[in-house]
Amino acid sequence: MEIEFKGTIDAHLEELRRFIAKVKEQQAGFLDLLAAQSILNYERLWNNYQGQSAGLNGLVQFFGSDYFKRIPKIDIVCHLYAKILTSIDPVKSGHTMDIEQVSSCLPFFDLIITNRYMKHIIKALKYHTKYRTKILTVRDFDEIKHFFENL
Repeated sequence: MEIEFKGTIDAHLEELRRFIAKVKEQQAGFLDLLAAQSILNYERLWNNYQGQSAGLNGLVQFFGSDYFKRIPKIDIVCHLYAKILTSIDPVKSGHTMDIEQVSSCLPFFDLIITNRYMKHIIKALKYHTKYRTKILTVRDFDEIKHFFENL
């Protein structure tokens, strides 16, 4: 898990370094800003929490804090990657997108429809219980129908 957290932090910091370099070179465009947006959002949240700007060093400290690890998306992403990478099953190209989508939705949705593999991993990690989210696959048609009939 610590390797996954460190990898996530390193990726965020590298993206921020690239963005800052492009800004300094006056080469930053709209897509660069979009790529750096999540990191800049973390900085804004951390600054609001601290009540003042802590700058890049403060952001690095935030990335190393337990606060960062408890952000639902970060927690879910790192645990799902760790589970997939330590599994005996081969890593597939679609796993990255599955993890991004699940980690963005799981804390906020009552129902997620995903593939069988991702359903198995989410349930093994008990995130469906933690966030009280029903995790189904397309094959669970009757349960999906029942869910929507009971809204």
